[in-house]
Amino acid sequence: GVERAESDRFVFRTPPSELGEWSFVVFGDTRSRHNDHRRVIEAIMRAQPRPWLAIHTGDLVSDGRKKEDWDIFFRIERALLGTIPYYPCLGNHERESIYYYRTFPVPRGGGPHGKAWYSFRFANAAFIVLDSEISLEPQKQFLEKELKQAASDGVPWRFVVFHRPAFSSGGHGGATDLQEAWVPIIEKYRVAMVFCGHDHLYERSVHNGVMYITAGGGGAPLYKPGAKPNPYSVKAEAVHHYVHIIISGRRATVRAVRADDTLIEQFTMQAPGN
Repeated sequence: GVERAESDRFVFRTPPSELGEWSFVVFGDTRSRHNDHRRVIEAIMRAQPRPWLAIHTGDLVSDGRKKEDWDIFFRIERALLGTIPYYPCLGNHERESIYYYRTFPVPRGGGPHGKAWYSFRFANAAFIVLDSEISLEPQKQFLEKELKQAASDGVPWRFVVFHRPAFSSGGHGGATDLQEAWVPIIEKYRVAMVFCGHDHLYERSVHNGVMYITAGGGGAPLYKPGAKPNPYSVKAEAVHHYVHIIISGRRATVRAVRADDTLIEQFTMQAPGN
């Protein structure tokens, strides 16, 4: 006979056509310390107001080619994955694995399997998710096209997500190839925030009016800030955390939250607009 397995029962929400206020969470680098990863996920599940979306900044697992690493990942994240739409980006540890591509039903975009980079809209925001681990050149055209369209549609909030940070004081430091390839396009179209991981810390940098947030404290061993020079750094802390962005019209409240629910920092900002 056929063996049948039944999953847990989960409930998800579809957004109303007009969302006055909504929020999303960002976190990444969940790859190794499973207890710390679990603490971050539990903290996200306590977040108020409840987020509509979750964004992962890459390095979901230690080795994307190992099925057992994915089994642990899904065990830890099942409650989050079962209730909130989830948008990951590829980190270096995924190793462009077929497990990643088969698992996440992201919108059709480009690159391997049509899923290495992609974009989506939600409420009054446009999200563009890129793959910093493969050739940057083909993605420039995609990034420019999507940002140009969002600007001409009058979308006030434009967000970009990729794994390696363009600006960072962590052990890896800022990626000069990304500064050259993608940062000029990001600045041209006045992106509100860029979310990255790779360096296992929280860091906020501001460069030419664009905010860059490294949210790499999802469970991997922490990196001390200040290892590499980053003149654009505003705030940095080696801590397991997530970032909660609450959007109300053209105003956002950004909360960087430690796994014990205490605040690293909180600030408000206006949409950069067109």
